[in-house]
Amino acid sequence: MGHGIDTCDQGIVWGDTWHKEPNYIRVNRPLKTDEVQELFKYDIVKVPTAVSWGNEIVDWVYSKPKWEEVPGVYALGRPDEQKILNKCVSNSYTLLDMNRLVGYIDSQVIEPYSDTEDPITIESAGTLYNGAIQFVSMVIGRHQIHGDDSPTLTRYMVSNNMRHGGKGIEQVFNTVRVVCDNTRGMAISSALYRDNAGDKYRVVKHYSDCMDKVLVNINEMWQLRKRAKIEELRMSTLSKAGNLSVNAARLILKNLFPDNIDPETGLPKVSKKGHSLGNTKKQDQIIDLWQEGQDGIDSKYQDTGYAFFNAITNVLARETGKMNSSLGTRSSVSYDNLTGSRAVLKEKALGLIEEQVGLPQFDEHTLEAYANEVE
Repeated sequence: MGHGIDTCDQGIVWGDTWHKEPNYIRVNRPLKTDEVQELFKYDIVKVPTAVSWGNEIVDWVYSKPKWEEVPGVYALGRPDEQKILNKCVSNSYTLLDMNRLVGYIDSQVIEPYSDTEDPITIESAGTLYNGAIQFVSMVIGRHQIHGDDSPTLTRYMVSNNMRHGGKGIEQVFNTVRVVCDNTRGMAISSALYRDNAGDKYRVVKHYSDCMDKVLVNINEMWQLRKRAKIEELRMSTLSKAGNLSVNAARLILKNLFPDNIDPETGLPKVSKKGHSLGNTKKQDQIIDLWQEGQDGIDSKYQDTGYAFFNAITNVLARETGKMNSSLGTRSSVSYDNLTGSRAVLKEKALGLIEEQVGLPQFDEHTLEAYANEVE
């Protein structure tokens, strides 16, 4: 059960979900703060743990287990459903109120920008693994690449409260729409990918911290929101960086989508009629789309790395969603086909294109330069 949605879990999502779980309600609007907080209205308690040393005889008639409490060691339990969420936590473990965090987000992050052209909204929220994980996903910026079939550069801020053995309260900035544990994991992986490059896409506060330290600082949130504007500037810079040769484009595609090599010939596999297959076919589709021109792309940008990147996102967007064998349905192409591994793939593609057209690597130095331009 990769989606992590158990019998006790519930959630609300703006739009559709690939898993179709009935516990997750789908709506056609942004989420309201009070309905998000309603999802997290259940108690989690620290339960003392004990070990059994066998049975002891009582009045020479019957025996009962002989238990000894383990000092300073607890389990996390959910009394209303009688579920154990974490088998072992220490005495210093702090039970943090997710609803307090949601209230802070509403008053300090959402409300100040509610009247702007690009308001911050909550798009999904829910619980996983019987309530051991709680998450809230906010849209903090959107940027439409001309000619693409979806808001490819939608930027999300996801707050994770992980009680099952995770690292604590985790905030990640990414392009992945979270509707289950699969996509939540992809969001964290995407953030780690950028974080390991020296960027700040992830903030973690441990459960030994007090609540005041865990609450998201409004300045940090503003910095994350500013990143959406930086991505728009990044696209604009790429469109003005000059043309990209076809040979350079093919090298990028072979890096992103390696050829399926025939072990006997050592050449890319072809059909009986000599047509390309698999990744080689995808490479040809992207090159053809790029060379033919795309709706919404001005002709003066047709040969640029910007137009080439747009062709990559277009082809990825038109692929068929993955089959869910248990449901007999495919994932929604409208958004799910553009999240997770594809989001990471697009970030890699963008970096390779920037390198080929002579732009500096997107790291903490170029990030600072872009940030100064959007001040």
